[in-house]
Amino acid sequence: MMPGYIACLLLLAGCILLATGWKPYVAPGLSNVSICVIAALTLILYVLPAWKLPVQGIVYIQPFAIPLMLAGIVSLFARSTFTGSCYLVMVACLLSLIWGCLHSLYSYEPFLAWLKPGWDIPVLCGLLVSLLISDVRRQPGLLIWCSVLGEGFAAWLDQGSYYAVMGSARWWDIVLLSYAVAICGNGAQALAKAGGLRLSRIFARLGPKGG
Repeated sequence: MMPGYIACLLLLAGCILLATGWKPYVAPGLSNVSICVIAALTLILYVLPAWKLPVQGIVYIQPFAIPLMLAGIVSLFARSTFTGSCYLVMVACLLSLIWGCLHSLYSYEPFLAWLKPGWDIPVLCGLLVSLLISDVRRQPGLLIWCSVLGEGFAAWLDQGSYYAVMGSARWWDIVLLSYAVAICGNGAQALAKAGGLRLSRIFARLGPKGG
């Protein structure tokens, strides 16, 4: 599949959901002005060339990915306690290690050749984030930085054979796919809780009554 195809589909779906009143679930904690500013900065910086970081030439950053990365930092640590921030950093480091190690494992193990790191790793990390982080406002920033650190770690493990480019079409694919999976995970948990609560009420009504 062509890189960027998934990102385009998910962005289109996100715009439709935002326009139809699903903003609390798609972009929690972000105002309409913030969304427009991030989108405008991303489009303006799109014309600039990629920056190479001094990490042995294996990590590159497209300038138009920087607004999203900065927004990720704000969503992670805004109005967060010290303990909460430490927990978020710990989860980000853990998922980044999983991200990089799985990517490297897929590269070296022949029996995993049929798997796709561009699909499996974002899906796994999106599910884990929805399970580990209950505050949905923190999830987008956490996934953005998990992808940044995880891709950088994967490039460091596979030096010479893999280059991490933050802001590439593939990077947008994995970020948006992982976030879409996290949203689905949040919805599944909410449905499970609502179903469990309804069942408990039904059983309470059917229980023995004192006479």
